[in-house]
Amino acid sequence: MPDNNLQPLLDTQQNELAAVAHTSDSVESRNLGIFAANIAILIYIGQASFTLVGWQTALLTGPFVLSAALNFWLLFPIQYKSNANLADHPEYLTLDTESLMLQLISDTIAAVDYNKKVNKKRLLMFQASTSATIIGVLILFVTIKVWAT
Repeated sequence: MPDNNLQPLLDTQQNELAAVAHTSDSVESRNLGIFAANIAILIYIGQASFTLVGWQTALLTGPFVLSAALNFWLLFPIQYKSNANLADHPEYLTLDTESLMLQLISDTIAAVDYNKKVNKKRLLMFQASTSATIIGVLILFVTIKVWAT
C-alpha cells in the first residue's frame, strides 16, 4: 500500500499562501511610495506659480490626482483568506487524519487562488496609478520647459 503522507503537500501549499501574502505587502509598500510622490508633486505644482490657463492646469494636475485617488483606494485594507479557523470549522476536530489533511489542503488551495485574484486586481490598480504618475511627470517636464517660460 502506498504511503499517503500528505503533510509535505500541505506544507507546500501553506508556504505558497505565505508567499502570496508577501506579494500583497510588497504592492502596498510600493503604493505608499507612489502616493507620497504624488502628494509631493501636487504640492510642488501648487507652489510653483505656473502661469497656466485652466485646461493646462487640469492637464498638469489630472494624472497626479487620478494616481493619488487610486493610491488612496489601495490604502484601504482588504480581506484576504488564510488558514482554516477551528472556530469556524469545529467539525475538523472530528475528522480522521487523512480526511483532515485533504480538507486542509483543499482550504489552503482555495485561499491561495482567492488571494492571487485579489492581488492581481490590486496590482493592476497599482500599475494604472504608476502609469498615470509617469504620464504626469512627462507633462510636468513639458510644462517646465515650454509653458512656464
